[in-house]
Amino acid sequence: MMKVILVCRMGSSRLPGKTLLPFGKTTLLSHIISRIELGGICRNDICIATSNSSLDIPITSAAVELGCNFYRGSSDNVTRRILVAADTDTDFILVLGDNPWIDPQQLSELVKCSRSYDLDYAVTATKELPKSSWPQYFYPIGTRLQYIRTNFMSQRFDVLDSADVREHTSKLFSSPPQEASSMILTPNDGWTADAIKMLNVSINTESDYLLALSVLDEIGPNAPTAMVTHAYMSRLDNY
Repeated sequence: MMKVILVCRMGSSRLPGKTLLPFGKTTLLSHIISRIELGGICRNDICIATSNSSLDIPITSAAVELGCNFYRGSSDNVTRRILVAADTDTDFILVLGDNPWIDPQQLSELVKCSRSYDLDYAVTATKELPKSSWPQYFYPIGTRLQYIRTNFMSQRFDVLDSADVREHTSKLFSSPPQEASSMILTPNDGWTADAIKMLNVSINTESDYLLALSVLDEIGPNAPTAMVTHAYMSRLDNY
């Protein structure tokens, strides 16, 4: 079964403790895990990768309660933490702990595509992609899912290691080499670049959190990402 690595921590400078903030009837962490489950991943195939800071001990306790595995690693080198959490697994799906609205259907499709096409890397379509790679349709920023072959990531890190890459793993894959087998998974019910603009549904600040709670109250925790996007767009003046 495919492994999911879920990266999160308590020490966010803009919204401290956000990983375990209340989110509906549960916590933000539990909510994300439930959406991963809807995508066909069992809890014991989810590894919560957090830091070795004492601040993150509550995350490891929550992981055990939620039936997930966990790994504690470097607080400064997130990319290395992910690689060590992957351990002997040949590949995995990467999910970020401030993205509450990942799409379960896309997660399922990403797993199938990785198997069907023997990929090194695949990513769902958001406007975080280089503009030269933009497909026709997108989901909002904050919904990105990444399939990564572990050896491919390790090789890229050996070549591109820098302070920026250690903090932002996705920079390893912004321009995959030509010989790499990669894919962008595009949603059939997404939006054009002009329509979605730079809508971001991740939770980085208190205002993001309050907005997410408002959407949650309206559409519930299991709504598809297309419905989530409509709810956000109806709340923001620019959409």
